[in-house]
Amino acid sequence: MAIIAAMALLLCSCGARSYVDISPHIESGIARDPGGGLTASNYAELKNAIIYLVEQSSEQGSISLVGYSGQVEEDLGRACSEVTDDEPIGAYGVEYMSYSSTKVLANYEVTISISYSRTPEELASVERVGGPVEYRDAVLDALMDSRETLTVETPYYSADRFDSQSTVQNIIHENPLLSFCSPVVSESLYPSEGLRRIVELKIDYGMDADELASRREDLERAARELTLEGDSGEETDDAETVRRLVRNLCERSDFLPEREDDLSGEVTRDETFTAHGALVEGKATSEGYALALSALCSLGAVDCRIVSGRWDGILHYWNLVRVGGDWYHVDAALCERYGEDAYLLKTDEEIGDALKWNTASYPAADGEPITFAAEEIPVFEPTDAENS
Repeated sequence: MAIIAAMALLLCSCGARSYVDISPHIESGIARDPGGGLTASNYAELKNAIIYLVEQSSEQGSISLVGYSGQVEEDLGRACSEVTDDEPIGAYGVEYMSYSSTKVLANYEVTISISYSRTPEELASVERVGGPVEYRDAVLDALMDSRETLTVETPYYSADRFDSQSTVQNIIHENPLLSFCSPVVSESLYPSEGLRRIVELKIDYGMDADELASRREDLERAARELTLEGDSGEETDDAETVRRLVRNLCERSDFLPEREDDLSGEVTRDETFTAHGALVEGKATSEGYALALSALCSLGAVDCRIVSGRWDGILHYWNLVRVGGDWYHVDAALCERYGEDAYLLKTDEEIGDALKWNTASYPAADGEPITFAAEEIPVFEPTDAENS
């Protein structure tokens, strides 16, 4: 019965995405008297009680030191300093902290006064995540809601796994219908070092909420229309579907190659780097093309991924699509530039001379080469008037 109950518990825990529910790390270390007041008998409990006051946005709080094992005045100064400078919530939200103590028989009554640099609403909005996966989910939710600020606390921060701008770009690549603008992300960390950090993101969309909503609607509508354009309603295989989508995209948009900054090696991102640029504005870089085709394939029920690599030594993007169980390269931007023959549904071997990428980061495209039946060219038959 115990095994069955354990299995049932595991099954019940599976389901939709949710963040790891991390209670404040100090909860288990809070001591209270019978009346509910905060008490402490050692340094760890004293520090945890002060952290609790900060988390509650208390401007002033009392702590009873009962049977305290330590130097009261010295420990109070140290605890206030550590909470303000080293604890994530303190480094994020506390401007200044002071204290006073009064000895009552063998015990002490301590008063902590706290001045904040953040509002109670800002302190309460901090989301606790367990690591990079939950962090990514929180960023995704913020982008879905077009929020301009996101603040999370994690016990496992590392710069490479919490790279905010890369996280935003990867999320948009995986959710191309979010590619209606090029958000710029700035990041602040509290404290400045350590594993436990609060990460504060500022997301600049470059436009107000009404324009964002309008652009999102325009992108979704254009993607739906282009997915259906030229669809006869008859059942076709994925190869023909991808061919039709690429042709529709190339007819809709003009390709503008990326240009890297000569000094930084970076590119200046704008509207042309988005699916909106390709499908609505009618001009896009290779990244905009890759995002647009990914959006069309998602609506057309075709598996599709975005590849980052190099073309002619310049940063370049294209797609991998799955056809008949195998992956194939599709470079819609170069199809628009040079025609589809060389860049539509190609294997690694077929396309490797023109495009370069980290093969370890993407599935191999090593299926059988795909060829299409020759298309019939309409025969021109002059009318009687033209004959005359």
